[in-house]
Amino acid sequence: MIKQGKMKVSIVITSLVVLIFFLIVLELKTSSSTNPPPATTSVDAATSTAEATTTLAPTSTTTPIVTIAPPKPPLNIGHAVGISSGGGLAKINVADMNQQLDEMVALGATWVRFDIEWGDVQYSSPDHSTWTSYDTLVNAIAAHHLKGLGILLFTPQWARTASCGGGAKCPPANPAQFATFAAEVAARYKGKVQAWEVWNEPNNYDFWATKTDCNAYTTLLKATYPAIKKVDPNAIVVSGGLAPENTDNNNISQMDFLSCIYNDGGKNYFDAMGDHSYTFPVLPSSNSTNMWAQMSETSPSLRSIMVANGDANKKIWITEFGAPTNGPNPHWFVTEAGQAAMVTDAMNLYKTYNWAGPIFWYTLKDGGTSTSTQENFFGLIRADNALKPAYTTLQSVISSGL
Repeated sequence: MIKQGKMKVSIVITSLVVLIFFLIVLELKTSSSTNPPPATTSVDAATSTAEATTTLAPTSTTTPIVTIAPPKPPLNIGHAVGISSGGGLAKINVADMNQQLDEMVALGATWVRFDIEWGDVQYSSPDHSTWTSYDTLVNAIAAHHLKGLGILLFTPQWARTASCGGGAKCPPANPAQFATFAAEVAARYKGKVQAWEVWNEPNNYDFWATKTDCNAYTTLLKATYPAIKKVDPNAIVVSGGLAPENTDNNNISQMDFLSCIYNDGGKNYFDAMGDHSYTFPVLPSSNSTNMWAQMSETSPSLRSIMVANGDANKKIWITEFGAPTNGPNPHWFVTEAGQAAMVTDAMNLYKTYNWAGPIFWYTLKDGGTSTSTQENFFGLIRADNALKPAYTTLQSVISSGL
């Protein structure tokens, strides 16, 4: 009886051991099939799919290793001085072009702002492009180690509505066509031009013929921004520099225009805000309500509107500032000494602004000697190549540090 009992116990124990082992194996198989191990490498959520590259490890495995692209340079460029050259720089002879760029470098400027007119490139159709003059200019800017802010603007006849009588300054009939052109330009000059400004003074009916329309401009911005970023993710896109205007039947003030961009959902379609904060004939510090003060001192201000819309980290780029030294009306120009005082006053204020991007002086050289228009006299250099006091004053300010 004892031997038979021991044999029964032994059989039971053996059976239990086999059963437990079977259950353990079954659990391990189930766990491995329903809970795969987590991936060892992941892409930061802030990094887009296009920015990550996938390569195979140099072993027999086919498991991909994800390499995150190097971080982009910061979009918020800080203090720097540039020259806003307008549309003429690409249209002068190469010797004069290089002389002006030499003078910018001697001044201490590190940026140059210049026009790229759509109609100059694609005058007759989008299928026929002429790049020669802009290729020459962009290559010259790069050769002088200057950074470029290109203004994309104006509309060829084939791309504007027949009802608009404002010529090249009419807005595009189809924003997508303008965006396609902008992408072609940005792709062509990638690595040579660091920033793009979408139109010039769109709140001024002289540049958005024949009546300003902030809703239409925001639509253009929404089309153009992703088109540029697709071909050059590192490019900085600046909203069109706003003119110093009051809201009336034809124009829209800077603050009203910026508020409209935000109300129309334009927040995510520019990296920096462009402004033209002219105050001549008075100094920027002369009062607390002028166009310069409206950047940050008034309530509301451009800055407060940006902060209220969650854009505190974006900079305001002063893409035009300056003063003419002659013209048809003495109430609207300053003396050459007054222009130099304008430089000192503006730069003393500018150096205190942590929200400011580059400031661009309009312009380097006088356009002529005829006093029929003040436009001839915004230069820091006279038409005969003599330096105005403002040139040497700005040179001294730059050399002393921003």
